[in-house]
Amino acid sequence: MIAAFGFLRLFLAVVLLILGLIFRFGDIPPNRSFGLTLPWTYADEEIWRRSNRRLGTLVLLWWAWTVFQLSVGHPESWLTALWAPLFLVLVAAFSHSARLYQQRYHTLRVARRSPPDDRPYPARGGWLAVILREMLPMTVLLAPILIIRGLGAELPERIPVRWNPVDGPIDWRFREEALTLLRHQTMVVYLALALLEGGELLWRWFRGAHRDIARVMLTRRHWLYFTFKLGWVTLFAGVNLGFVYYSRRDAPLAPFLIPGFALLALQGYLIASEVRRAEFRPPEAP
Repeated sequence: MIAAFGFLRLFLAVVLLILGLIFRFGDIPPNRSFGLTLPWTYADEEIWRRSNRRLGTLVLLWWAWTVFQLSVGHPESWLTALWAPLFLVLVAAFSHSARLYQQRYHTLRVARRSPPDDRPYPARGGWLAVILREMLPMTVLLAPILIIRGLGAELPERIPVRWNPVDGPIDWRFREEALTLLRHQTMVVYLALALLEGGELLWRWFRGAHRDIARVMLTRRHWLYFTFKLGWVTLFAGVNLGFVYYSRRDAPLAPFLIPGFALLALQGYLIASEVRRAEFRPPEAP
């Protein structure tokens, strides 16, 4: 099984490299069979090409992450090799193309309205407020590790690491291997989301768009991203605890997932509220 997984991960790296080079450097005409085929990418050829170039960059980053896993002997996990990178690539690619469409076709409408509320909250604190805020997902990340370590000898010899809604836990592994894999999954999710935000901030800083990164991280946009990051870290932390408690006393997994799903639902509500607020913002007084 391990050998098969290693071969598939190597095959994935080769496919990602080829696709990334084609999307990033190739000249793909607009079509409905190959490329970032979304309704808003057909608005004009420039949006199509810029969207596919960004998709190529993201796929190459995914390829680099896969090569890094192979080089350091990262534990076998479809989550870290396929599903989590795929989710991040799709979200980043879709949002970038939608932003291009918004900038091109809604510039006049947005220009007539007041500028978005970009004030930091809290207004004071700077990096101290950012650090205190980031301690929350770190606490959620570390709490299951400490709880599981406290259980110690009470843990059984085998713990599940995968499940499906029909059959329940389907992949049982020895205790140390399972705990290492579950811990790495949550850490990878947190680091991937944190690095994605950090890369975007550094890019803006290098371009001179923002000089005070701490104040930017406390604006509405980054508070929304923080709830997104906290929700996913909480969800995977719940998965860790759920699998461990299931292996101890056959406890259901669902209650441990409720906090993460609740935070993601809250984040969806906040995004919807932000969209409505921007859509119905009154025009500036002449």
